[in-house]
Amino acid sequence: MSYHPPVTSIETAATRALLDRAAARHGGWDRWQRLESITLRVESLGGAIPRLKGLYRSFSPPSLLTVEPRRRRLVLHGYPTPERELVFDRGRVGDGPLDHRARLMAHPRARWSPEDATYFFGYAMTHYLGLPFSLAEAEIVEHRQRPGHPRPDRLTVRYAPDAHTHCGLERFHFDATGLLVRHDYHAEVLGPGAHGAHWSRDYVELDGLMIAQRREVYLRIGDWASPLPVLHARLAPLSVAYAGA
Repeated sequence: MSYHPPVTSIETAATRALLDRAAARHGGWDRWQRLESITLRVESLGGAIPRLKGLYRSFSPPSLLTVEPRRRRLVLHGYPTPERELVFDRGRVGDGPLDHRARLMAHPRARWSPEDATYFFGYAMTHYLGLPFSLAEAEIVEHRQRPGHPRPDRLTVRYAPDAHTHCGLERFHFDATGLLVRHDYHAEVLGPGAHGAHWSRDYVELDGLMIAQRREVYLRIGDWASPLPVLHARLAPLSVAYAGA
C-alpha cells in the first residue's frame, strides 16, 4: 500500500519513493493505520543530560510505558510511585497546564519534576515511535540523496509551530533499506545549546513493526557528532496492539 503525503514545492518522485520505502521497512502503512499502542519496558536510562535534569534526585526513570503514537499519548505505569500513573496527552501532562512546554523552555536550567520528565518522555516517545510514518504530516524542506553513503537519504522536514516535538526543523537519515538510523534536532526544552544527533540501534521486529531497542544521543555541531553520548536508553518492546485484533 502506498501513502501519498501532502505535496510541497520541492517534493519529487524520489521523496515519495523514500517515504514508501521507509514505511515498508518499518512495518507498512497498513499496520501504521491500525496501530493502537506499543508497550515497552525501560531497562536503562542515563547520560549527562538526564543527570543534569535531576535523574534519581528530583525524578526517577520510568519502568513501564505504553505509547499511542497516532494519538500522541503516553502512559507511564506506576509512575512516579507504584500507586500513580502519569499521562502525556497531546502536550498536556495529567491535569496540569496546557502550555507545559513554555514553562520548561522558560526555565531550561531547572531540574525536572516527575511531571516535567513525563512531558519530555511523552513528546519524545510519541514522536520517535511515530516515525517514519508521521513524516507524511510534515512539510518536506529538503531531500538529499548521497549515492554510496552509508546513509544515502537525508530528509529535512518542518513541523507546525504547535507540534509537540523537539523543534520546528528536524533532519532524518535513512540507510539503503529505508531504516531510520539517525535523527538530528535541537531539543528546545533543554536550552539553546542542546543540538543532538540521535542514533536508533538494535532494531527488533515485534508483531510486524520495527522498533529500536537502543537509543543514543550525541552532542552535535553542524553535521559533526561528538564521540560520547549525552543521553542513552535501552528499551525492551513487550507488545503491540492493533485495532480489530
